[in-house]
Parts: sequence; structure tokens; C-alpha cells
Amino acid sequence: MENKKYEILDLDWDTNFFKINCGKVIINDSLEKEEFLKLLLEIDKYDFVSINNLNSNVNNSKIIGQYSKAFLIDLNIQFNKKVSKVNDASKNILIKNDLPCAEEIFNLLEFKNSRFINDINLLNRNGNKVYYEWVKNSFNKNNKYFVISKNEKNKINGFILFSIMEKICTIELIAVLPNQKGTGIGTKLISNLERYLFINKKASEIFVGTQVNNIQAINFYNLNGFKYYSNNQVYHLWK
Repeated sequence: MENKKYEILDLDWDTNFFKINCGKVIINDSLEKEEFLKLLLEIDKYDFVSINNLNSNVNNSKIIGQYSKAFLIDLNIQFNKKVSKVNDASKNILIKNDLPCAEEIFNLLEFKNSRFINDINLLNRNGNKVYYEWVKNSFNKNNKYFVISKNEKNKINGFILFSIMEKICTIELIAVLPNQKGTGIGTKLISNLERYLFINKKASEIFVGTQVNNIQAINFYNLNGFKYYSNNQVYHLWK
């Protein structure tokens, strides 16, 4: 960490995918004007930077707006849930890490609220393919887990991609076939994930994030026992 108030990270995957030098800033605390101007000099080497203003700090929002050309692209809300005992085990649910490539999963990737799409500069650099690459790179990985739901015809109709670190489970992606949303598949995925984590003592808490304008997702997490945890502003800054 280069400074207690903020952290600057190289984004190697993004750099290779978008073909531009990409970085990320995580602001942990309130910055003074001089500190933010110093930060801008430190990130001048990047073509593109995403700035995460943790807890949507109002002072930082004001400084970012006044002294940079960064624009607000996303307000991300985080939810969490304590893992508890779940008795029901649904049929046709598979939970596995190191999963071989399952082409059917790609048919479920419909994320319209993505900042990779809403920022036209990223969209023009194949931002609409980010989630495809995200999932593709998660196959055959020991530290990436999938919860997969199948219908009566043995076809995949929903999935969760998650990872575990230090007893914390993070849901990276969750999706259901567009024409089967609202049928209970998502709830079955969540309950089977929780059951798996509890029985195998893999994690004690689940975290997940979504965009503030994704009302459907927010309602879904509330209905499935998740509680509001925090919200973070995400800004994009182009050189």
C-alpha cells in the first residue's frame, strides 16, 4: 500500500484485455486536496483508472469532481449474510470447483448494468465480452467454484460463480436464464450454496455486490436473507 489513505493497483488482466495501461485506486479515507493532487500525479502513467471511493465518502466525491475529469459510472451496493444451517437440498444442483468448460453457462450471461458497457470507451474495447472472459477464465481453476442448476432436460438454467478466502465466500456472478427469472431458480442456488458452505465448514459469511439501479437484484438479495453492508462509488478516469 503506497499510502494509508489509498492504494494503487496495476490491473494486468484489464491491461491485456483492453490493450491499454489500466490501473485501480482504492480510497480508504478522506483525502485533502493536496493528497488527491499527489494521487493524480502517481496515476498519470495509466491510460485508464477506475477509482473506488469506499463508503461513498462525500468529501472525496467533492474533491474528485473538482480536481479531475473522472466521472461517476457506478454505485455498488454490498450485501452480506451469515451462513446458517439449511436442511433442504434441491435436486439437479451441482457444486464443484475446478469445473471443466461448460458452454451452456455462456448463454446465461446477460448483465446490462455493467460499467464495462455503460462506459462507451470500454464498450468500444469489447467491454461487452468481459463477463464471457471472466467465466471462461474461471473454468478448470481450483479456487473458483460453481453452483449449477439444471432443468428436467438436464440443461443448465442458472449458476453462481463464487470464491472463498479466509472463511469469506464472495459471490462473483449469479445468473438465471432470462426467460426463467422469477421462478425460484436463484433462491435454490443461494440455499444450496449456503448448505454446502455450512456442511463443509468452508465459510461463515457470504458477500455479494450489485449496482444501485439493479432493483431486481436488490429485492432478490433482501428476500433471500442478505443485509445491506456498504456502498462504494466507482469513478472512471481517462487520460
